[in-house]
Amino acid sequence: MAAPTVDWEQVARTFVHQLKVAILDALEKDGGSPRSPIELARERGEEVNTLAYHFRGLADEGLIEVAATEPRREAVEHFYRLKVEA
Repeated sequence: MAAPTVDWEQVARTFVHQLKVAILDALEKDGGSPRSPIELARERGEEVNTLAYHFRGLADEGLIEVAATEPRREAVEHFYRLKVEA
């Protein structure tokens, strides 16, 4: 009889906020093109502030990084990409 195993990917997805998983999935698609919280919020029908919060959290955790910024009216739009390991 085989020993039971743990599906670590499933464990991680269980304990990670679903929006963080969605952000990482979106950044991985399309060859890793940078995305902004505003773009993803429009696509998903989510609040921009909520997505921006999770983008910043992923950046603080070192999983994504700012790839570019663009001035928008009185703010700055940040575009993120998956962190490139050197």
